[in-house]
Amino acid sequence: MVFDFVDVGYLASNFTESGLRQEIHWGMIQATVANQFQDTPYETPEDSFPYADYITCCQQALKDKRQIQTKTQPRPIPGRVNVADIKAKADIVTEVERYTRLRKSGNHFIGRCPLHEDKHPSLMVYANQQSWHCFQCNQGGDVISFIMAVEHTNFRGAAAILGG
Repeated sequence: MVFDFVDVGYLASNFTESGLRQEIHWGMIQATVANQFQDTPYETPEDSFPYADYITCCQQALKDKRQIQTKTQPRPIPGRVNVADIKAKADIVTEVERYTRLRKSGNHFIGRCPLHEDKHPSLMVYANQQSWHCFQCNQGGDVISFIMAVEHTNFRGAAAILGG
């Protein structure tokens, strides 16, 4: 029995990296056991399993799997908006203060909601969570959703306003 590229491909596609490492380890244990009991009258060397070839096949499958995973890393697509970068650059307190006055109250900020006529402050801005919530109109979210609501725009428009 000889292992070839078809077997390597099968192992690479059907086993995880940890599964392949376990198969290599299992093959080494089985090869050690087979070498210790090589003089048994029941098995001939032709009938024994080729553990060394199996281990080599698993090692090659592990290499191939790693190469495939490094080739398929997601690359940034030109023109795509990176949400994490936008949120990291834009401070929610600064952005909300462009539309309404905020005052600090404990570890959050309070102000009148610019989305509706507000006589009493109902807008809460949580700087540590980078989020907001209005208790009167029951809207909330992150800095992008705030700009989308205030400017009546879509996601791309909000990203453009925030400099994304």
